[in-house]
Amino acid sequence: FLIAISTLTTIYYFVYSQQLLYGDALSRLNISRKILDNLTPGLGQIGNVWLPLPQLLMLPFIGNNFLWHSGLAGAIMSMISYIFVGYFIYKSSFLITKSKFCGFFSLVVYALNINVVYMQTTAMAESLFIGLLAASIYYFLRWMETKNKMLLEPAAIFVSGMSFTR
Repeated sequence: FLIAISTLTTIYYFVYSQQLLYGDALSRLNISRKILDNLTPGLGQIGNVWLPLPQLLMLPFIGNNFLWHSGLAGAIMSMISYIFVGYFIYKSSFLITKSKFCGFFSLVVYALNINVVYMQTTAMAESLFIGLLAASIYYFLRWMETKNKMLLEPAAIFVSGMSFTR
């Protein structure tokens, strides 16, 4: 369900050249590209106003000129994050309500939000941040239910990821 929405909307916005409407999306793509392709390439190029995690996650795709210029290098990161969020929203809602219907309804409300759908087609960090937030909330909820301290470790890792994103 989420893969279909993500793929179809990304194709739509790509066809109508609307993935790079935000200047910030271009900036993030270019920062990531500077790590690979620059007079002095390397992680020293990451220093900027933007926190580094989204640009680092674009690295596997940013070396391809087509993906870089079209913005798809950043969209791939955002699309994966969109699906990641949906998974954790469903799991959290199911954990709270013990109802598959409520879990699915929560997922649908998230998945069909037009703002979220657009942002997951861009090189912006919003989808990634929401994904890390949803995962940390899920593990925190599981910890509250079970009091298993090991569940706080993944929650802390996701919170750390959030602090490297926004």
